[in-house]
Amino acid sequence: MTPPRLTLAVTALALAAVAVTGCTNKDPDPGPPPNPPTTTTTTSTKPDPKSAAERAAVQRLKDFNAAENQLGQSGFELDDINAITEFITGDFTRTYLSQLSWLSSQGAVQRGESTMTGIKVVDHHVVDDLFYDDQLTIEACNDTTSLDVLLPDGSSAIPPDRKGRFVVTITMWHWADEDVWAIAGYITDGGRLC
Repeated sequence: MTPPRLTLAVTALALAAVAVTGCTNKDPDPGPPPNPPTTTTTTSTKPDPKSAAERAAVQRLKDFNAAENQLGQSGFELDDINAITEFITGDFTRTYLSQLSWLSSQGAVQRGESTMTGIKVVDHHVVDDLFYDDQLTIEACNDTTSLDVLLPDGSSAIPPDRKGRFVVTITMWHWADEDVWAIAGYITDGGRLC
């Protein structure tokens, strides 16, 4: 028979050997390392509604300039006045149509074109109005160096101080119910060359 102390000592040594073996730095091969967690980053590319509105207004201004050139080159014939009135609104409509009517009655014809460059929005704000909801103020360089408006006698209807490259300031309103931009004001600043 083995003395109890010896059995206890052998058992303790066996447990210690098992414990030491389990705590070694050499683990059995656990297999391939787990894949690191993946992170997915998504970037929102929602268009800025303000800049989208500004792009639409600037395009509308360019379309107005093209329609205005076409109207002048056709002799300011007012048969299809809608081709130009769709671009204008407010008090500017009355002023502009009065000028067109005078040019038409004089038999004027436009030679060449005006172009707009350097178009930039200088003010954009939401308006709480019954008819329109946005207003822009735009500045552009209106180049009339290759444009002339000739009367039947060959004289120019454009004063000499109005030919060149001038800054124009345009006010545009956005009509919410029709989702369209219209020109409400157009001022030529003859003192600001561009």
